[in-house]
Amino acid sequence: MLSCSFIFYGKITHMSQDIRSIIDNCKIITKDGSLLFGYKSTKELLIENLGLVKRLKEISPVSSEIFKSIISPLIYRFAKIVSVVPASKFLHDSDCGGLLRHSLLVAIKAVELYKLNQKMSLEHEPEYVLLIFLSLLHDCGKVISDFEISSGTAFNYRNDKIDFTLDDFLQKHKSDFVKIRYKEKRNKAHELSTAQMLQFLLYGQKSIARYLVNTQSKEAINAIVFSNNCNQFYKLIKTADIYACATSINKYSPMYEIGNYLRLLILTKVIKLSVSGFYRVNGGYVVEKGSAAHQSIIMAFDIYYELLNECKTFDNLSPQGFTQLYSIFQESLTRRLLDKESLSEVTDDSNFKYPKKSFYFEMADSNFYVQGAYKRSCIWRKLYKKGKVKFVYGYIIAIDQDITGSEYSIVGEYKDDYVADILKQNNLEFTDQNKNSVTSFKVICEDDDKCLIDKNSVNRDTFSSYREELTLKNSKKRAQLKKKEKTAVNKEIASLQKEINETDSCEFDEYWLY
Repeated sequence: MLSCSFIFYGKITHMSQDIRSIIDNCKIITKDGSLLFGYKSTKELLIENLGLVKRLKEISPVSSEIFKSIISPLIYRFAKIVSVVPASKFLHDSDCGGLLRHSLLVAIKAVELYKLNQKMSLEHEPEYVLLIFLSLLHDCGKVISDFEISSGTAFNYRNDKIDFTLDDFLQKHKSDFVKIRYKEKRNKAHELSTAQMLQFLLYGQKSIARYLVNTQSKEAINAIVFSNNCNQFYKLIKTADIYACATSINKYSPMYEIGNYLRLLILTKVIKLSVSGFYRVNGGYVVEKGSAAHQSIIMAFDIYYELLNECKTFDNLSPQGFTQLYSIFQESLTRRLLDKESLSEVTDDSNFKYPKKSFYFEMADSNFYVQGAYKRSCIWRKLYKKGKVKFVYGYIIAIDQDITGSEYSIVGEYKDDYVADILKQNNLEFTDQNKNSVTSFKVICEDDDKCLIDKNSVNRDTFSSYREELTLKNSKKRAQLKKKEKTAVNKEIASLQKEINETDSCEFDEYWLY
């Protein structure tokens, strides 16, 4: 079934089977903007996520006894606390039970990342127990900070009733549904509420206490509560959070289809990973700005909305079906993107008015696109491969489930002025006369004082300046067209208003379709 949103104006007192079916297959949005979810017991939610729990057990280097006596009760307690609440409003895991699913995925990713740097032995068992605990804790505060929860009666977590969970409340009131309204100006307030939820999560979990009293654990918990980005465990949980979002972006998200689109582009080899500018790293690919890799992604992105309009969803589209669909547009659209002379001849009456949207702006919200540090779309990264070092300016596409092994390791991230100094040391200009910036270079040798660059390896971005000119040109055309359309619409509205004013009464349709 195609996923959808449904605006509901009625009042629910009892959930019929028809309404239950709607809630299970659509996102229900009430008149006041609240979300409506059907109630699911803790047992039902855990059965839905049994595969994730089993996966966590398989990859966690802890004994079966520890997992059974400590981890499983902790997951059960967490499930009772968060119950059916979503992890986000629109982006990832925004459906019923989304926060539980997301938190389990974070735990899996955190364990996987930690294992890369540690031996798989019970020697590090306390660290893995701590990681799982932190993964469940990191977004737990959202239940307080982000939502107004009700089911006929409002629910709030109270410090004097730490034994009473959201699931207990819903069971007590025999609720068929849960109404969740997102609070305004919540931002990242859930991090401030994490300390309050800590006592709720630990209630009845005496067995885990011995793992949380040492200095390392206390510092890690404080780092999660107060967002201390200097702590190694905090950094690891945040990284796992990014990967978890990327692998589970929700079907109701407007950016969901972009992730499917990217995967299909790579799976069908419409985008060839062998072209220059792709660097395979753990979790995805570093894409060099202006490179052949970058151009292939940008060009495919330009026709994304055309393809989406044609097939409505990429969710269940086979690789063969996708290839056939893409080929329809490839001749008429992609060819023009590759042909600068054709693009220069685009006229006002042409249907081809690309680029339409900012690639970075759209992708930044998808979680398939990973911004660099300093909140920039692109950033310098030092990559390491078999004893060789290369600096690359670009971004990361996170599609880790499609990747087996990594070719490069990311050593660090750097600001422009740091790289500019290295270039200056080697008598190289950051930009040439056409303002084409350096985007990559290999380092022959490196010491504390100087980096020696292989000057034959220096690449410059000649694509972006041309792209900017094209964007500006077509944005002006679209602005003119939009102005004409707006004028025409205003005339229609004025005419309608005149007609209404001249009529004593107006009859409107009783029902409105949304």
